Amino acid sequence: MLQSGLPNKLWDYALQFASTSYSATASAPMLPYELDARKRPLPQFVGKSKQTAWEAHHAGEPFPGPVQPFGRLVYHRSQDVHPLDPSTVPGLFMGWRIEHGIRYRGILTILKYEDARTKGVRPEHLIYVPEQEVYFPKSVEFPFAIAREKAIGSLEDVPQPAAAGALEDDPQWPSESREAKPQRF
Repeated sequence: MLQSGLPNKLWDYALQFASTSYSATASAPMLPYELDARKRPLPQFVGKSKQTAWEAHHAGEPFPGPVQPFGRLVYHRSQDVHPLDPSTVPGLFMGWRIEHGIRYRGILTILKYEDARTKGVRPEHLIYVPEQEVYFPKSVEFPFAIAREKAIGSLEDVPQPAAAGALEDDPQWPSESREAKPQRF
């Protein structure tokens, strides 16, 4: 969470991420009846002692999803862009969608970068994207952490996203009431 620079209100998503990544990488726990008096695995449980918790639950199958850090910059395919714009947009990797039965079916949880940057970090800015439509750049970057470090280094406040409706009050953005009336000649 600290590494990503994301706000603390996303702790529940960070907890889900940590739980899944821990089960995909940590050794499976050995239960007392699976060990002998010297705390070594019994012969029938030696295989389990060499597996992760995910593999033990899924009959030896390794975790199929990408193991990437929480909150890192990714690019994903978007249907919401103008036809002349690039079809990929930036996002932040928030983890994997785990379904009933602890099943991962190739769907990633992504925080829409532009919405989080301009409107604030909210659960409605999370989307589910198929793994095939997400690109992880080789260099790992955390945009929110970079912005926070920049603000701390310059002794400025950490920039907060504009509140909803703030653009309506901005004189640079014409509203219906401020639009120029057509002149008759």
